[in-house]
Amino acid sequence: MSETDFDKRLRDLEVLIVELRTSMRAHRKLTKEQFAAAKEAIVKAETAQADYNRLHNDLVRKNELMMTRQSFEDETTHMEGKILSTKTDINKDVAEIRQDIRSLRESRSESGGKGAGQTAAWGYFVAGMAVIGGILTIAVKLRGL
Repeated sequence: MSETDFDKRLRDLEVLIVELRTSMRAHRKLTKEQFAAAKEAIVKAETAQADYNRLHNDLVRKNELMMTRQSFEDETTHMEGKILSTKTDINKDVAEIRQDIRSLRESRSESGGKGAGQTAAWGYFVAGMAVIGGILTIAVKLRGL
């Protein structure tokens, strides 16, 4: 091998070494960028997971506060029973009030013209008291619900 061939090969090797170093620097830079991107992706994934866990835990807590279907049906049945009972009591009170009004009308018609105004006022007073009593009974029943 001649000197010029040796020099040429040496220069070629030096060029290869420079290219290799340049390539290694580029790879190092690219690797750093890839690690940074991976780190950022991990942070984002952890944040998303924390958000999901917080939402999931909120839903779990809300579900714990909710009634089961059976509890709801039991409560509904119980309330329907109370409503039916109250409705029956109200109907009884209304029937009594109607009876009172009928008796007042009869007494008014029997009294004829004598003191009709005074009797009518008395009848209205008693009917009003019966209505007030009925309303109070209804209010007490509804308040018990």
